[in-house]
Amino acid sequence: MIVVDKKDFDYLKVAKRMTILAMLISAVLCIGGIFFRVYNDNPMITAIWQGNDIITLFVAIPMLMVTLLKMKSTAQTDTIAMLIWFGGLWYLIYNYVFYVYGAYFNIFFLGYVAVVILSTTALFFGLISASSRISRFENIQYSFKSISNFMIGFASLLGLMWVLLAASYLFTQVVPTAITQTGHPTGVVFATDLIFLVFPLFLTAWFLRKGNKWAILATPIIMVKCCLYPLVFMAAGLLAYLKTGAYDVLTPIYLLLGLGCAWVLRTMILRLK
Repeated sequence: MIVVDKKDFDYLKVAKRMTILAMLISAVLCIGGIFFRVYNDNPMITAIWQGNDIITLFVAIPMLMVTLLKMKSTAQTDTIAMLIWFGGLWYLIYNYVFYVYGAYFNIFFLGYVAVVILSTTALFFGLISASSRISRFENIQYSFKSISNFMIGFASLLGLMWVLLAASYLFTQVVPTAITQTGHPTGVVFATDLIFLVFPLFLTAWFLRKGNKWAILATPIIMVKCCLYPLVFMAAGLLAYLKTGAYDVLTPIYLLLGLGCAWVLRTMILRLK
């Protein structure tokens, strides 16, 4: 039997390589989605995908590139860059889950799956490489009550909105407009947000109140994604309005929540420094 010494395995190097692959594939998907007729969805959803592609290509991928340049080795890793890198990976995972289950089948389907797998792998190996570094988080002498309160409020607002919309079907037997206008057979956005955003926000906020080092690690990671997505909503909303004349009345709320998430991210970075 061969025994592998985990010290001989460079988790950080694997995470970086998987990130680069995910970025390259994502860039191809974004360029194809923006400049070519790839999407087979209705005009409103197509506009949302293209707005998403614009932010991913011109904001998320460059952000990941900058952080990777700071990731020289496990010993030389910049902690803030590491957390933003992980946040970018979480954005790619969350983002392309929507494409996998929400986009009408197209030629890029396997690419969407590949980005989710590569980003998940990169995040997994990245977290392993960071496990020895986060012990310093235990010595942070700050109260995170205000931050956890914001996260709980954010999760409650978003979660309650989706739960009430879904629960309305029990009384009206009418599928919510937020589902029918997408052309999807079910609430893809409802489920994705409740599973991958609302629940992690509640869980992280609860542990953050206790000063848990993993919650301190997870908070900026989640917030990076939460700062990027209001940009997605604004870009997608603008494109949807130009193509269909429909305006998303929730856009100002998305912007306010995004500003709150930016405050949380900035506060966490300053404290971790």
